[in-house]
Amino acid sequence: MAANMYYELKEYLDNLEKFKAILNSVKESERLTILKQQDNSGNTILMLAAECGYLDIVKCILDLVPAVDLQELLTVQNRSGNTVFHERTNGVTEYMLKSVPPAKLYSLLAIQNEEGHTALHHSARGNNVQLMKYIVESLSATDLYNLISIQNRDGETVIHSLASFSCKDIMKCIVDVIPVTELYRLLSMQDKYGRTVAHWAADKGSAEMMQCMVQSLPVVDLQKLLTIQDKDRQTAMHRASSQGHTETLKLMTDVLLPTDLLHIFNEKDAFTGDTVAHEAAFKGHTKVMQLLINSIPAKNVIEFLALPNKIGNTALHMATGKGYSETVKCILDSTTSSESNMLLFIQREDGKTALHCAAIKGQLQTIKYIVDAVPAADLQKLISVQDTSGETAFHKAANKQDIKTIKYMVGSLSTADLCKILSVQNKSGETVLHLAAYRGDLEIVKFIIESLPASDLIKLLSIQDNEGDSITHVRAYDCSTEILEYLAGVLPENSLYNLFSIQNKAGDTTIHKVLAERQVQAFKTIKSCLPKVQFYQLLILQNKKGNASLHVAISVRNRTETNLVQPLIDSVPADKAFHLLSVQEEDGNTAFHCCRSEETFTKLIKFMIDMTRDTDWPELLCIQNSNQDTVLHHAVCQNYTEATELILSSIPSAELNTLLNVQNTHGNTPLHYAVCRSQSDTVKHILSLVPVDELFNLISMQNKDGDTTVHQAVRKYNNMQTTNPLIGCLSAANYVKLLLIQNSHGDTIAHVAANCRKMPQNNYLPDARKLSEFWKTLTTVAPGDMLQISGKQNHQGKTFLHHAAEAGDAEIFKYVMSLTQKADLCSTYSLQDQEGNTFIYCATSLGHTDIVKCVVDSVPSADLWKLLRIPNQQDQTTLQQAILSNNMETLQCLVAAVEATDLYTLLLTQDIYGDTAVHSAVNGGHVDALKSLLDKLSPKQCQEILNIKNLKQFTPLIVAKSNKQYKAANCIGEYKRKAENYFEGSSRMSANLRDSLKYLNERNRDVDIIQLPVKPCTLQSVAEKFYSDNVYRMSAPVRGRCLIINNRYFDRPATPAPGQVQLEHRDGSEIDVMNILNVFQQLSFDCELKTNLSSKQMLADIWKETQHPDYKDILYFMIL
Repeated sequence: MAANMYYELKEYLDNLEKFKAILNSVKESERLTILKQQDNSGNTILMLAAECGYLDIVKCILDLVPAVDLQELLTVQNRSGNTVFHERTNGVTEYMLKSVPPAKLYSLLAIQNEEGHTALHHSARGNNVQLMKYIVESLSATDLYNLISIQNRDGETVIHSLASFSCKDIMKCIVDVIPVTELYRLLSMQDKYGRTVAHWAADKGSAEMMQCMVQSLPVVDLQKLLTIQDKDRQTAMHRASSQGHTETLKLMTDVLLPTDLLHIFNEKDAFTGDTVAHEAAFKGHTKVMQLLINSIPAKNVIEFLALPNKIGNTALHMATGKGYSETVKCILDSTTSSESNMLLFIQREDGKTALHCAAIKGQLQTIKYIVDAVPAADLQKLISVQDTSGETAFHKAANKQDIKTIKYMVGSLSTADLCKILSVQNKSGETVLHLAAYRGDLEIVKFIIESLPASDLIKLLSIQDNEGDSITHVRAYDCSTEILEYLAGVLPENSLYNLFSIQNKAGDTTIHKVLAERQVQAFKTIKSCLPKVQFYQLLILQNKKGNASLHVAISVRNRTETNLVQPLIDSVPADKAFHLLSVQEEDGNTAFHCCRSEETFTKLIKFMIDMTRDTDWPELLCIQNSNQDTVLHHAVCQNYTEATELILSSIPSAELNTLLNVQNTHGNTPLHYAVCRSQSDTVKHILSLVPVDELFNLISMQNKDGDTTVHQAVRKYNNMQTTNPLIGCLSAANYVKLLLIQNSHGDTIAHVAANCRKMPQNNYLPDARKLSEFWKTLTTVAPGDMLQISGKQNHQGKTFLHHAAEAGDAEIFKYVMSLTQKADLCSTYSLQDQEGNTFIYCATSLGHTDIVKCVVDSVPSADLWKLLRIPNQQDQTTLQQAILSNNMETLQCLVAAVEATDLYTLLLTQDIYGDTAVHSAVNGGHVDALKSLLDKLSPKQCQEILNIKNLKQFTPLIVAKSNKQYKAANCIGEYKRKAENYFEGSSRMSANLRDSLKYLNERNRDVDIIQLPVKPCTLQSVAEKFYSDNVYRMSAPVRGRCLIINNRYFDRPATPAPGQVQLEHRDGSEIDVMNILNVFQQLSFDCELKTNLSSKQMLADIWKETQHPDYKDILYFMIL
């Protein structure tokens, strides 16, 4: 009901008649409840009416609410903590306040909202003098003081708000009624930043508010108020100075003694360390600065102005840094000549004076004031002062490219002083000219040079920075040539040469820098301004890496290289060409070695062929760098075909032969490089120029890896055009010699050829047929020579046949066999590598059956058996490897190739672990391999082979069982049964036992019948029953699985589970567990015994056993 009535009233706030009618319809006792109803924001109907300025509605509500309930209604607060008096229009608020009895007015006005504001804080902002007068007149002095001194969340009182909005009339109204004894306490209250009303008035520049306080407080209290510091240790005077409020500041300075003012003025801001002078200078408040200076004793002015802030700035630094020239003038005019001189020499933490600050900002007028204030004798000293980076004011002006400032300062100095200042170097060693040149400022450079006498100019231009760069080095970094051209026009030739020949710390001259930066025009400028002799002298200067100018030009890796090289070589006299091009840098490279483009290299070659003498040219070509590469090496290595042809064609045969035989640090000749890069035309050209009797020596030269050129050519199988010329130009005898040469790995060319199919870089080889044809072409030799070649072993002990076997290329074997006598084959085939493997072992291990068949077909049986018997370092034979590889085709090939007696002998062979081939077969579960081996043997041989034990004393049968290879175990059982007399001594068995065993044998042991003793039996009885000659020995394959769980002791549970079998507390079964275990083991069961298991573990084990995939199709026993 009340909620509905609230929204009806809210709907008619703009209709007095309907609103009044609705409110009158409510019982007087219920009106307060309805009027106290609040919306979602916590506003009552009265609050909404007052907020909208509906004065008639407000009057209606106040008239209809009993006086006793009015206080309760007016104290209601919304969600922001506001009452009806907070943030309302002045007319409405005034009417409501006047309707409140004066005795209750204080309690209403003292209510604070969430921000701590009272209604009076809000009223003060409206500057409603009449309303404030009413409140002042209605409250007692005590209540008024208490109300005004209430602080909001930011610590502000009503007085702070009045100062903020410059409400001087309200301020006067309040201070007139507050006792003087209480007024200071009120005015000195500080907000959360430590600021009083005086701070606020000073900050806003409210002179009337400040005057009101000055007139209302005794001098003593006023002095205390003005000296109060906020949290930044600033007084009201700091705030006025900072904001430039001269009138407000004067009101404060007039009431304090000069000595007191000096104390206040010297106070520093806690954060920045600024005084009032810093504050005024920073904003350029000249009048404030003058007032501050005039307010303190004259003797203390210099001390005041010299105070530094936290980074060492004085007020003068602040004014010059901001470019406030009039403030600077004010400071300088307020001090004596000696005092201003002292101020100007003060350096802040980074070493800058006020002159530095002015030069940085380019403040010419400020600089003029400073220069005018300094005695002539001290001006050079002031301008020479260096900051922490070593820079003077001149450096700062040059950095800013401020020609006007530089001209003014230059004009203020004598020539002698100017030379001294311009020679000053910063911490990087740079002079003013360095900085101007670095920025390409020709105007500054030109002006300075024209201001100096010639005798001092060269000294200044020759000054080097920390990197050793002169002004011309610095300019070389930029593509502009104006400064270089200007210097070339004003300096004599000798001076220019001396300047351009200065070397920096890296040993670079200006021309090195110009070439490195690809400045073609700058290079031409330098060339044009120097005589040819001097220019050549400049070209041959080497830096610390040994690079002459030509090295630098050639090393530039872009299209500019040619543009630089051509004018450079054009400027070289003919008689100096050899000297220039033979210069070697620190790695021994000549200009030829440094070429990175074929165009430039070819151009240099042509230039040298035309310019040098016949005797000099071969000498130049034979120069070797630190890698011992000649120019020809470089040309071939970089695939500079045209240049290579030029070199080969340009020198006589005798010198050419010497050049071709030069080996670098890796032992490679130019021919090696040509072969490696498949340069077949170059190879042919070289071979055509070499005398026939020298060809073998050249082709057979070995590099550091021992490779001849043919070794390298063979690795490049994809290009037969490179290989064929090499092998086609040799005689048969020399070719055989070549094929017998071994590299550092012991590989002959045949090794490399046979092995290249396996090489990663040759994975593009199309097929084995092409490889075989390639190999045949390479090894076209006499039969006797083939035997010698095939017997060569590398450092791993491998012949090329090992590599061929690993590659699986049977065609190579067929080819070798066709050239080798059968009697010699065995000795070749028997060669073992470091691991003791023959090549047939390698072929077998990789499953290359066609190679195995090839060997089997070509070797006599007697030799084959010897070959197969050769053990490796693991004592494994080829037959055993065939089994380990599980390659049935290879195994059957080997078994078929040997006689039964030889096979038997091979099967008796044991490796280092004692395993025979049969052990290996059953270990891997290779049943087919096992049958292939045993089928060829007699029963007796089978029995002997199957009884061999390895180092673990395991027979093949035990190995099969231990590895759960049940099929293999069954297979062995079959062979063993054939070899044994099953019923030897069977007449002494009992009829029942004989029938049972016979039944089991006939039924293939799918059913087991055994009578187990139910009483304890001894080990002796077990032995008699199962191991005597009178009992059939169970040697059958694994028949099944038996899990025995024996929990010997049982305890009856205190609370049996539902349906649980009730057992008496008793000992477990007395059946001999070991007896049962032995019985089942002798019956060929895979047994496992577990004891004293918990019920949970027992169920888990039973579940695991019954679900095991290996026991899925076999007989299973479980004994609990």
